[in-house]
Amino acid sequence: MPLYRSFRRRPALLFVLLALLAGCAPRPVPVARVGAETISVDQFLDAARGNEAQYQGAPDSAKSALLEDLVRRNLLVQEARRRNLLADSSLKRMREQESKRLAVDRLVEVMVPKDVPVSDAEIEAFYKRREVEAHMLLLFVLEKSQAEAAKVELDKGADFATVANKYNPPGMLPPGGDLGFLPPGALLEPLDQALFDGATNQVLGPLEIKGQGWALTRILERRPRKQEPLDAQKATLKNMIRQRKLRDLQQAAFTQIKDQYRIQLEPGAGQTLFMRFNNPHADTTSLSHALARYDSKGPQPGVYRMADALLDMQDASQQRPNLTNLPLVEHWIELQVVRRASQIEALRRHLDEDPSVRRRVDERMNNVYLDRIYTAEVSGKINEASPEEVQAAYQRRAQAFVQVNAVKVRTLAVPDSAAAVALAEHAGHGTTTTLAALAAMLPAPLKATSKVVEHDIKYPTKDEMWSGLQTAFTTLNPGDVRGPMRTPKDGWMFLELVKKDQSTQPYDKLSPDLQHALAQEALELKRDKRLSTFTDSLRTAAKIEIYHDRLKKIPWPVPRTSPES
Repeated sequence: MPLYRSFRRRPALLFVLLALLAGCAPRPVPVARVGAETISVDQFLDAARGNEAQYQGAPDSAKSALLEDLVRRNLLVQEARRRNLLADSSLKRMREQESKRLAVDRLVEVMVPKDVPVSDAEIEAFYKRREVEAHMLLLFVLEKSQAEAAKVELDKGADFATVANKYNPPGMLPPGGDLGFLPPGALLEPLDQALFDGATNQVLGPLEIKGQGWALTRILERRPRKQEPLDAQKATLKNMIRQRKLRDLQQAAFTQIKDQYRIQLEPGAGQTLFMRFNNPHADTTSLSHALARYDSKGPQPGVYRMADALLDMQDASQQRPNLTNLPLVEHWIELQVVRRASQIEALRRHLDEDPSVRRRVDERMNNVYLDRIYTAEVSGKINEASPEEVQAAYQRRAQAFVQVNAVKVRTLAVPDSAAAVALAEHAGHGTTTTLAALAAMLPAPLKATSKVVEHDIKYPTKDEMWSGLQTAFTTLNPGDVRGPMRTPKDGWMFLELVKKDQSTQPYDKLSPDLQHALAQEALELKRDKRLSTFTDSLRTAAKIEIYHDRLKKIPWPVPRTSPES
């Protein structure tokens, strides 16, 4: 298996495997030793879990192939460290950045655990709720004041659909806010509860959708709903309940951080940022202008300024605000401040020292080391493939460049679709092998008009139908019958290949894109060979010990959860 190319084509697998190089379990039981480092049984299990399809063959062979991959990766990272391919100052800076970022990820895992339990009783109750569905009209806004203003209009007798079209954000909801009939479970709370038991033909709200906005709704009608048996839906319903619980936990975590760090937007913060991008005459020099304040848990209060917002907008990992909607701009500012406060909270809890965070940081650093050693020993030394190597790639792919130059075919046009279907059934059962035999089966009225016609086609051709069949002819042999095919003029057509002339396109006649693709394939193969040679040299210089008895005892496929060490 090409080693580095497999890294680049399966980045998720790379991250899993490289994480193992740092070690993860106390008192690990090694399955291999590479120089002064070990690859533990638990590391092997983590690498294999979910990636068994990458290692084919009998279990013992597949496990050996995976372990060999781990050994080679270990060798590469060790060599990169030995050469100091990552400067100490850069390593320290990158570790600090990754520690802070991954500590926040860990905080999210702690506050919003993904393994939310869902009981059978909850599933049964949810299933029973979905025995009804309701026809709902919805008006949604981001600010309570907008919801209250809309409510005043509705209380005066204004048409709900007209008011909804006035207030709903463009493109977010159907015209008139008409959601049609929906079962409970389709919407966030408290709208979902309104679907289930809200009074009909009354304006309900304003209802706060925590973390989202405010809503007014009207239930026009409620009716029974047919659904599949519980057993057929159980897995789907369980996942729906879990996702709803996760959303609640996410919102609770967001609110907790916001309250704990007393995050407050400055008056007019959203307008200030909004105007900077929507008013050509706006003051663009006020980078120190405060947009929000928060408790930094330090001697000075935290301040989120215009300069911070502009930097966050340039961060590719962060979503940019909708600069055409003022409430959404304010919500974006709040999100960025919560992100900063979350980093403070993660460090306050020392989550940067969490073993799982340290492993992930090591994993990121190993990725950098791997890229550096690959550049130094492979891509930096091999920039292109030779003409001979490109030609070898062309020969390996020659079958893909076969083209049909000319064909002789017989066709049978059948105007009646029922007759075409009947002939197709006969042809499919293998009772006929020629077009003439099919023609003889046609009903008497059609035999006079449906004749077998012979055609000689040379490529390229301007006839769109024959041009579209050129590639298909490469897979047919003389005597093969195909059809029926719909035609613009004759209804349905069967064809029989009589003979064909085909050849392989010469390399110099291929399109520039195909030639480039072959050159890249040849280059990758050349680099794979170079990497293999390099890792083999590292292997000869390192002391490697494989514990075959432990490897043999490892189950394959591996269990979905890690056993305790």
